[in-house]
Amino acid sequence: MPRFYFDLSDEIQTIIDEQGVCANTSYEAILHAQEVIREMREEGDENFFDKGWSFKIRSEDGMIVNVLPI
Repeated sequence: MPRFYFDLSDEIQTIIDEQGVCANTSYEAILHAQEVIREMREEGDENFFDKGWSFKIRSEDGMIVNVLPI
């Protein structure tokens, strides 16, 4: 099963996801990232909202498959 990584990024810095998650498709990886964003909002982790942060979803080979704003 392919592994996808969710790097947290703004215009200044990138926090690299070294663990990633396994997903059958990039679509499943996007759904996972959307769930993580929802959980972050529920937990009130406001450090990442309205400040240009995003998840850069990348495949095992390093290709960016999607970018989701937080």
